[in-house]
Amino acid sequence: MPWQTIKYGWDNTFQFLGGWGVVVAVVLVPLVGFILHARFGEPQAVKEEFFIWLIYGLAATGLVFLGILAINILAAPQQIERDKRIALEATNTEINQELESARQEILRLEADAPDIAVEITQLAWGGQSHGINKDGTITPAKNLYGTGISFIAMITLRNKGTMQSAIPGVRMYVRRGDNTQELTLHRITTSISVDAGNGTTISLPPSEWLINKVYTPIPEGGIITGFLVATLDGVGELHPDDNAVLVVSVEDVKGRKTQQEMELRGEGGRIPYFRGAEYTSKP
Repeated sequence: MPWQTIKYGWDNTFQFLGGWGVVVAVVLVPLVGFILHARFGEPQAVKEEFFIWLIYGLAATGLVFLGILAINILAAPQQIERDKRIALEATNTEINQELESARQEILRLEADAPDIAVEITQLAWGGQSHGINKDGTITPAKNLYGTGISFIAMITLRNKGTMQSAIPGVRMYVRRGDNTQELTLHRITTSISVDAGNGTTISLPPSEWLINKVYTPIPEGGIITGFLVATLDGVGELHPDDNAVLVVSVEDVKGRKTQQEMELRGEGGRIPYFRGAEYTSKP
């Protein structure tokens, strides 16, 4: 725009001259004009010489100022574009720095977070395998998996990243009031399948998967679903107000850990147990 160009040239002219530049223009340029007149002009009276000096000085000062102003106005469009480009580059640099900082933060978080996600989808007592008393307590019984109190859980591991293996581990706690007792997993039977993400299913060996914390290959994007039946050894009776907590933890090959807990609570004499794929309870 013309007015923007003129204003830019005007501002640049005063910026170029500065405070001392004005003094130089007012003093030295007229002095040069006076010297030129004295050298090449006709001698005049002192009063007339002063007016000649003033006229020459003002004319020279004006011409110099107008010359600088004209140069700055002519150069203004290129300078305006240059300033815009510099400002845009500075903005882009700032944005790129923010993006890089955000990317580094994402990489740091990804490096700290395990690639394997663990999920307990279902959990219930194997109530049909042992006696449930009228008062709601569960009495240990001998079943296919040993003597004790069994529970059934559906556990899913999902490989979110590029890790090819993980170490799953299972712990079981029973909380009775302020007391927490870790239970011994006497035996674990699992039925495991892996969805490799492309419609194929890979069979995995049972039992060793959880109880001995072996490395279990999980393809990238794959899912392991484990149908877990475990017998708790030495627990004695479970009461309706006992809170049993199943903890499934996973450690990947980089040593990064994640875990999920699920609580199985007896509710006033109604001990939940597993029937098919649903929760139910025995009166």
